[in-house]
Amino acid sequence: MTSRGHRNTVVPKRASIRAAVHGIFGYALMSCATVRDGIEVGTRFFDLTFAFSRAALEYAGDEVRFCLDDRHVPAQLRGFLLERDVPGILAHWGALWGQPSEIRRIEVAESLGERIAPVFRDRGFLVKTTASTHAVVVDARALDRPMPTTSPEAAAVLLRECAELLQRRQNHGELGARVREVLLRRAAEGPTQDQVAETLGEEGGLVPGDRGRDAGGRWRGSCWMRACRWRGWTPGGRGRERRSV
Repeated sequence: MTSRGHRNTVVPKRASIRAAVHGIFGYALMSCATVRDGIEVGTRFFDLTFAFSRAALEYAGDEVRFCLDDRHVPAQLRGFLLERDVPGILAHWGALWGQPSEIRRIEVAESLGERIAPVFRDRGFLVKTTASTHAVVVDARALDRPMPTTSPEAAAVLLRECAELLQRRQNHGELGARVREVLLRRAAEGPTQDQVAETLGEEGGLVPGDRGRDAGGRWRGSCWMRACRWRGWTPGGRGRERRSV
């Protein structure tokens, strides 16, 4: 891949691999004109990633705080998900936008400070606890630097695709949320797809033939897979675990 709108620059292999993990969203980040644009696009379409936190940007003088609000996430999952998601954000910063030295500190909510702070201190980052939300704080002077992989033509297409994809996900979000709720409530049982469907049917929700299955009666896996990811399961792994007991 080359950038057509700025310079004929080959996308670094490491960056393109990381971007490909997130599909259209990742390539939209790479096509942005400046680091500022990239961070703002990343925030706007953060729901297209694998994360469950809600993202926001705060500009404060010579700093920018990329905030992660996970207060809606079940308490038993918050630490695990934060340990998973923040390294991904740091890796994207290093691969796409700048140098690790431009990351001034990582702020961790007090409730998770004891668990999370040592993880990132061991990686050489300054970590502080906060009464607010988690945040990756970067030097604002980096924001106006041009992206080496910028492409205005690609950005226009990819941002439109991101917006359409986000809209489709939001339109189907109600069912996914209800599936997650059932999985959390029946976590000790490790319910199967059919058991989840039966539970939702009894509660006046999903029944066989409803949105969870296609015309042939087969499960459409997207909602199930998202819900399993919420619990930290793989779609098939939980069933194998139950059969082995």
